[in-house]
Amino acid sequence: MKLIIAIVDNNDTDEALTQLNKSGFLATHIASTGTWLNTGSATLLVLSHTAQVKQVLDILHTTCGTRRHHSTNDFTYSGLVNTTESGGGAAFVIDLEQAVRL
Repeated sequence: MKLIIAIVDNNDTDEALTQLNKSGFLATHIASTGTWLNTGSATLLVLSHTAQVKQVLDILHTTCGTRRHHSTNDFTYSGLVNTTESGGGAAFVIDLEQAVRL
């Protein structure tokens, strides 16, 4: 049994939880703060069998991966394109001795 702790962008949390739950994984999210991401972040806790860790990480990568956004600077009408990134995060896979529902 594994516990996957993922620190992700707040904006990605709902979609990540939806996809994880559709795939049968038990997951929850905890609002968190810190300096890992430059924007608001959330911590996801996901319970997984050892053989399914790759599937969980694939879902997290798909729903929480880094994205590039392109926009023009409308204030100066210069037509310059500004590129920013959002999303991303980190995942930690931890051996779990026991999980008990209370």
